[in-house]
Amino acid sequence: VEGVGMNGSLYRLKADKAWEIISRYGASAVLRRKSLGEYDPETDVFAETVTNWETRAVCLPYDSREMRGSSIQPGDQKLYLAAGVEPRPGDLVILDSNQWRLERVDRLAPDGVTALYYECQGREA
Repeated sequence: VEGVGMNGSLYRLKADKAWEIISRYGASAVLRRKSLGEYDPETDVFAETVTNWETRAVCLPYDSREMRGSSIQPGDQKLYLAAGVEPRPGDLVILDSNQWRLERVDRLAPDGVTALYYECQGREA
C-alpha cells in the first residue's frame, strides 16, 4: 500500500496474512449489533433494535505471549473479520454455533480510511 510511510511493509504483511487466513479458513458469520430504540413510557422500557450483517470470519486462540500483561482472559479468541461494516466493542459475532461479544476492535487501515480487515478480541457471550 503506497503512502503509509515506514510502517507500510508491516501493514502489507499483516494484511496479506489476514486475507490469506480469512479467504482460506474463514467461514460465514453474522455481525450483530443491538441498540436502544424508542422509549415506551407505558411500559417504562426502551425498545431494542437488532441489526445483522453477513461477513466472513476466522476464530483463533490467543497464545500465552499475547495474554501476558493484557486484558485477554482465558477462553478469549482472536477473530479476524473481513472488511465491511465496522464492528464495535459490544457487538456479537456468531460463527458456527458460537457467539462472541467483542471486547476490543483493531482496524487495519493504512491509509486511515479504507479498512483491510478487523482484528477483534472476542469473549464467549
